[in-house]
Amino acid sequence: MPRRISTKPEYSVKYWREHDLYPHKRANFEIFRRWSRFRLKQGAPQKTALALQEDVRDLSRRLPFMEGKVKAVITSPPYFNTTSFAEDQWLRLWVLGGANHPTRAGASKDDRHTSRYKYWRFIADAWRGIAPLLASDATIVCRVGLHGHSMEDVCRNMVASVRASIPSATLYGSPLLTTPSADTGRQQLSEHSQYGELDFIFRMA
Repeated sequence: MPRRISTKPEYSVKYWREHDLYPHKRANFEIFRRWSRFRLKQGAPQKTALALQEDVRDLSRRLPFMEGKVKAVITSPPYFNTTSFAEDQWLRLWVLGGANHPTRAGASKDDRHTSRYKYWRFIADAWRGIAPLLASDATIVCRVGLHGHSMEDVCRNMVASVRASIPSATLYGSPLLTTPSADTGRQQLSEHSQYGELDFIFRMA
């Protein structure tokens, strides 16, 4: 199973039948408990944290007490015309109490954009949602997918979306391409690439 998405039950069962395979029974929740004990073996973290299920576009209104205090934003917004979170992450959502099958609603109703204009407007709105929270020396790390678009086009739109919402942010170095192949790995920007993922770093001026 890919580490980023959960394969669909129908697809898996069809594959097993075609290849005369059978899934192994696993004590899933015991595995989760074992992983948790391993992670917490050295003790629970001493820092406190706040987890929210919110629309990032409304984040500054939900966290007014964090205004000007956020020093790092690490994010990977939905890829253009690629991700349906509720469907692709159905297994994780099931562990958290969700449906035991893929769905296309509930977790998010605004995660898959097919219009490039609307997609980049969505990305710019996301930056506006976090802009008031950023400290003067904040760093933003963002990964997006190419999905058939040129790297030049994605870079131009990403930089424009950040500058439109956070004028003091500047691109740090050149974006790096992460390809699906372990052989190619991370590469310097190439305008001819139309697949893979791009990592951006922005820093407040």
